[in-house]
Amino acid sequence: MKKPLNCQALAKGLDFYTSTMQLEIIKEHLLSNTVVADFPEMKDVINRSVDRDGASWDYVIAGCEAVGGSIQQSMDCACTNYCMLQSIHLIDDLLDNDPRGLYHKLGTGITANMALAFQALGNIIIMNSPLPIENKIAIQHRLSQMMLDTSIAQHNELKYPLLDEAKYWNNIQKKSPPLFCSALFSGALSGGADISTAKNIAELGNIYGQMIQIGDDLNDVFNDDDSPDWSSPEKNLALIYTLLADHEDKIEFLELMININNVENLLRAKAIIVKCGAYSYCIYHLLAFNKQGRELISNLNIPSPERLWHLLDLLINPALDILRLSGMEQTDIIFENEFKLFESL
Repeated sequence: MKKPLNCQALAKGLDFYTSTMQLEIIKEHLLSNTVVADFPEMKDVINRSVDRDGASWDYVIAGCEAVGGSIQQSMDCACTNYCMLQSIHLIDDLLDNDPRGLYHKLGTGITANMALAFQALGNIIIMNSPLPIENKIAIQHRLSQMMLDTSIAQHNELKYPLLDEAKYWNNIQKKSPPLFCSALFSGALSGGADISTAKNIAELGNIYGQMIQIGDDLNDVFNDDDSPDWSSPEKNLALIYTLLADHEDKIEFLELMININNVENLLRAKAIIVKCGAYSYCIYHLLAFNKQGRELISNLNIPSPERLWHLLDLLINPALDILRLSGMEQTDIIFENEFKLFESL
C-alpha cells in the first residue's frame, strides 16, 4: 500500500529548498563585489553562511513578493539586509563573549573591522541599486535607525544587566524588530509599493521580530547546550520567568545554574523551565503576537498577503516543536493547553 504523502513535511522541505536557493543567489551577488575581494575574510564569512529559519533577508524577499514583485527585484535589498545582519552578528559575538564567535579565529581587530565593512557594503549596494532616489533615501534612513536602535539595545544590555522583564521587553523592541521592519520596508519598496504601503507592511516587523526573539530564547535553553544565555539570563524570557516567578523549584534552579555545563544539571533545569510555566508563558506571547500579526495582515490591501501569513506560521511552528524534539514528558498536555489558549485569544 502506498504511504500517504506528508504534506506538512513536503511544504517544509520546499521552504528550505527555496530559502537555500535565495541565499545562494545573495552569496553569488556579494562574492562578485570588489569590496569583498579587498577583504578576504569577508569572503570566508559569506562562503560559510548557511540558511536558517528566520533569516532576515527572507523577509525582504517576502515583502517584495507580497506587493507583486519578484525575487530579482528584491535582490539588492536582500543583499543589503544580509550585510547588516552579518555586521550585527559579528559585534554581538564580541559583546557576548560567545565561545562560538568567529573572533576566536580571526581576532577582535579583524572581526570589528569586518563588521564595519559589511555595514558599509550594505549601504553602497543600496546607493548603486536602480531604485528611485526617494526610495534609496527612505531605505537608508530605515537602515540607519535600525543600526542605531540595535546599538542602543546592546549598550543597555551591557550597562544595565538587570533581571527585569520590563527591561527585557524594552530592549528586544529595539534589538530585534527594527531589523525585520527595515527588511519588509525595503522589500516592499523594491517590489513597487509606495512609501505608505511599505510603512504599513513594515509594522509587521515589530511582531515578527519579537516572535523571533522569543523563539530564539526557547531554542537557546532547550536545544543549545553552550548558549551564552545561561550566563546572561536577563536576555532570555524563559530564564527571567523561571528565576523571578514564585515556584517550588526556584532555589534548586538557582543551584543548577551554578554548574549548568553538567549534563544532568542542564536536563533538570530544562525540566523546571517546563514545570514552572516559563515555557507556557513564552508560548502565550508567541500566540498573542501571532494573532496581532494576522489582524494586521488582514487590513493590508496587497496582491499576495499569503507570503506574510506564511511567515507567521514559520515563526510559531519551530517553538511548538522544541519540546517534542527534546523528548520530555508532559509535552502533549502542554501543547493541548496552549492550543486551547490560542483558541481563546
